[in-house]
Amino acid sequence: LGNNRSHKKMIKGHGFIAPKDKPEDYVFGSQELGFKFPYEVLVEDGQWDAYLPKFEHQARQNFETANCTAYGTLNVLEMCLRRKYNIIEDYSERYVGVMAGTEPPGNDPNTVIETIRKVSGLILEEELPFDSNIKTVSEYYSPKPMEGSLLARGLNWLGNWEVKHEWLWKGEVKNKAELLKAALKHSPVGVSVYAWALDDDDGLYFKNGEDNHWCVLFGYEDNKYFKIFDSYDASIKHLKWDYDFGFAKKYYLAKKESKRDNWFVDLFKRLFALFI
Repeated sequence: LGNNRSHKKMIKGHGFIAPKDKPEDYVFGSQELGFKFPYEVLVEDGQWDAYLPKFEHQARQNFETANCTAYGTLNVLEMCLRRKYNIIEDYSERYVGVMAGTEPPGNDPNTVIETIRKVSGLILEEELPFDSNIKTVSEYYSPKPMEGSLLARGLNWLGNWEVKHEWLWKGEVKNKAELLKAALKHSPVGVSVYAWALDDDDGLYFKNGEDNHWCVLFGYEDNKYFKIFDSYDASIKHLKWDYDFGFAKKYYLAKKESKRDNWFVDLFKRLFALFI
């Protein structure tokens, strides 16, 4: 690889597990599914810099959560919320990790977003924080089962918000950069990467192994680099233009406009489903 590249594996076990291919998964622009996914242009130039959330580190000292799939996913949803509704929220990655069954070595991003949209919803960071009182993995991934009061708040969120998601591709494709640029008009993009290898000559990160981490693609400098928002320092990283992202997912968030009576029926059904 030459002397101009440094290899910086910051922390082992970042938390990304490659998802299994499912026929029912939505894929960006797929005609087979009849374009059921809402194509809402939110940022015409695909640059989400103005909507970046607060940086939150997924590891502290020698304590690694392996919860990158929750950090990356929530960062995207928080950015969409800010862009569409001018609402700034900080949701609890710990809550999502517990509800999605995440534990070292990690989880796959499809399981995480499906848990959010079908089972758990979201609660605020302050309601289940990752603070200095949390010192072990078992403490982080608790309470199990989730406290009823916290679950009720998550279900309340779910009663008010609709979440959808789709892959940008399946299998091998040749036009990943163009697909990423097109998807960024609709949402930030969750991407799988190898964390981390840096080229000292140009200051850009390159792929030097199998994907082991999930983070957020939030923009690009055309034909130069992609911009990543990460849950490790430094939070903003620039990746080489030919970076071979293994998996990429775009998201959709919208406020539900259902009638109040229907919301209570839906909430009851979700609560009932958890205990049968």
